[in-house]
Amino acid sequence: MAASVAAYPAQTIINECPFANNSKHSTVNSSPTTYSAQAHGICPLSSSANQGHIDCQSVGNLHLTPADHALSAALQNLTAIDPNYRTAPLSTSFNWSQVAASLPADISGKWYIVVFRSVRRADANSRTLYDADGAAHEEAKNSGGILTYWYGRLELSDNTCLAMCVWANRDFAKQATQLPSHAIAMRLAARMYVSYTLERYWLMKEKGEDTFRIEQIYK
Repeated sequence: MAASVAAYPAQTIINECPFANNSKHSTVNSSPTTYSAQAHGICPLSSSANQGHIDCQSVGNLHLTPADHALSAALQNLTAIDPNYRTAPLSTSFNWSQVAASLPADISGKWYIVVFRSVRRADANSRTLYDADGAAHEEAKNSGGILTYWYGRLELSDNTCLAMCVWANRDFAKQATQLPSHAIAMRLAARMYVSYTLERYWLMKEKGEDTFRIEQIYK
């Protein structure tokens, strides 16, 4: 699988997947939780911006659809099925088939996934990361468009980690990168990671089908 590897400093490599908090799995329909910096093994700089119920279904000219909400609910059951998911292909690392089969048959859509794979520096300051991510998370709550955020635990043997954001569409993701706390969190990456890669995908489902098609985006 091709991936773009950043040489620091890189100001665009973590675009579209900012902000982490202490919740492993948050969706637009999940209950709010309180941000904390206790679980320092969690991958930072990923998104949980829409944690909690969405009161409005649009932000500016961007709108959430019934299909978006249905997918968000289904993604609450997203889980890794490959122990090597941090480096394995996205399409085979998670229970996508189970999630797709749980959706109503008449649901169709095209959603946007951002995957952030990282190798954290041994001397990275976890508290600094979590403080920045917490601020970005609070700022992003009103940004809109995140259907779920999933991240794994830091693999202590090699400091690798994976975080993933599923967005209603790419425009919502791009909008989130314009927020000021996102820029602060982004700049920390140059000091906190040995390396990191950003992968983008389309997640697609046709009406009447019970499977997803996952297509990597190279530009």
